[in-house]
Amino acid sequence: MAAGEESAHLGHYYANRRNRFWETLDEIDITPTKFCPKDDKKLLKYGIGLTNLVQDEAGMNRDIKGLNQKDVLETRLHGILIKYRPARIAFNGKGGNAVKHALGVKNLDWGLQPYHHAFPDTQIWVLPSTSSANGRFNNLLHNWVKLAESMH
Repeated sequence: MAAGEESAHLGHYYANRRNRFWETLDEIDITPTKFCPKDDKKLLKYGIGLTNLVQDEAGMNRDIKGLNQKDVLETRLHGILIKYRPARIAFNGKGGNAVKHALGVKNLDWGLQPYHHAFPDTQIWVLPSTSSANGRFNNLLHNWVKLAESMH
């Protein structure tokens, strides 16, 4: 949703060593080898782009004011989807209410989301956060596996 403080400081996505993002991509075979934060731009070679819904704040999601601004989140998401037209977009966590705000929906479950009229050509996935603060991640890893299966 927004960069963590370490990621913002180092200028790379998922730079906190305790975050399971890079390990997860490797474990579920989305990438051919295990990447690390400094390799984040190499993901484009595999059709994977990374971004944050909130660009001008960093820290824990609960502290990011921009994640509560519904109109800003909707505009940012729509801009990304119009510009890049991805086959799928995956949110790494629910970010409190941020993903609900961005999608303009009231309910959100893990995994592939129902068809969204505003994004008819894009699969929308909401995946358990890879943050080390998510103690339930291992119980929810199957959602990441389903995303990987949709890509092969």
